[in-house]
Amino acid sequence: MPVVYAALNMAKTKTGALIVIEQGVSLQEYEKTGDVIDALINSRLIENIFFKNSPLHDGALIVARGRLASAGCILPVSHDTDVPRSDYVIVRLLEFLRRRMHLQLWCRKKQAIYR
Repeated sequence: MPVVYAALNMAKTKTGALIVIEQGVSLQEYEKTGDVIDALINSRLIENIFFKNSPLHDGALIVARGRLASAGCILPVSHDTDVPRSDYVIVRLLEFLRRRMHLQLWCRKKQAIYR
């Protein structure tokens, strides 16, 4: 959830962030292109990495093995012409996150009422 909270906070200030979360494919090759962070996942740290004047804000943050692995990473460019526009993808992701957060907050309020 810290990544979601950081994304929502950065969206409020229109701060851009490129966060890559490792799943089935290793990202160690790309981790080496940035600075090793190796820290617990923390929303305030994520927000600080992408702060406008931070030296790491121009690259990607890689989350791997349950930790903030590296920041300021360089990712490959896709030559696939079928990839949707990034603005559209980001807007859809933020809409999804807002709905999910709203639902979770609503569920917590309901649980508190029934306790």
